[in-house]
Amino acid sequence: MRITALLNAESGTLKTADISGLCDHIENSFSHKGHGVSCKIAGAGDFSRYLSEAAASNADVILAAGGDGSISAAASHCWKNNKCLAVIPAGTMNLFARSLGIPLDLHEAVTALADGRTTFCDIATANGRPFVHQYSVGMQPKLAEDRKNYDYNSRLAKIFASLRALTSQLSRPPSVHAKWTIDDQLQEERLSIIAVSNNPYGEGHLPYADDLQGGVLGVYTAKVLNATANMKLAASLMAGTWASNPDFHQQISQQTIVEFARHHRTKSALIDGELIPLENKVVIRSLPKALQVLVPGGIVNPNVTG
Repeated sequence: MRITALLNAESGTLKTADISGLCDHIENSFSHKGHGVSCKIAGAGDFSRYLSEAAASNADVILAAGGDGSISAAASHCWKNNKCLAVIPAGTMNLFARSLGIPLDLHEAVTALADGRTTFCDIATANGRPFVHQYSVGMQPKLAEDRKNYDYNSRLAKIFASLRALTSQLSRPPSVHAKWTIDDQLQEERLSIIAVSNNPYGEGHLPYADDLQGGVLGVYTAKVLNATANMKLAASLMAGTWASNPDFHQQISQQTIVEFARHHRTKSALIDGELIPLENKVVIRSLPKALQVLVPGGIVNPNVTG
């Protein structure tokens, strides 16, 4: 295979890592397995341009090292250009990498993928924009907005900034009036969270999918809650016990249409960790097994079978 590796030097983990050494490890590991590989380190503003160049090249695989936003952008290019995506988890949460069963240690991830295999997993779209993990409105994009008020230059510092931003939201949660349709059933409520994931969350861990080939969406909602209830909800999401929380509701669909009131304070949505302008109507679809991915070899990952 011809592999182009792109390392986002601005991602949380790579800011403090030996990025040149990682690039060497990528080139040595994949070359040893008989693959042609080139590695580029992307500085500020370069990652998007490098992705476009890789998508237009003769590369079979785009190997992206970065956070969930960078990985989502790479997935979009791979999906549109019929290329295979390989993921090196170099962000804060690395939720899609976790779903793929990729080791979270950078060097271990490279070694596992160099001995890996290709398969297909689901991807989803929100008004045509692809995402691999989640689209959300309410508390999560507000948290991302508030986090910008704090300085952070590493993965741990970003986690700390997120916790500080979350603390301020517990007593003053955002509120958005939403209508959503699942299986032709219209629902309407004022919510602090509405999130639509590429396959449902698994349990016993952070909110990411255990099965990336289910061909469905997980639709999650929570009403506007008081500070105590919000604290319990945040704790249950982090611990993976959200299914037993009575304030957090899950539904399953292949397509979900969400509409928001035209006059509201909420201006942003969050898609795979990136803030985008909120549209008044959003059509979210699951595209089963539409994205080719490289996953670790050896023991078959039950999340992405062949």
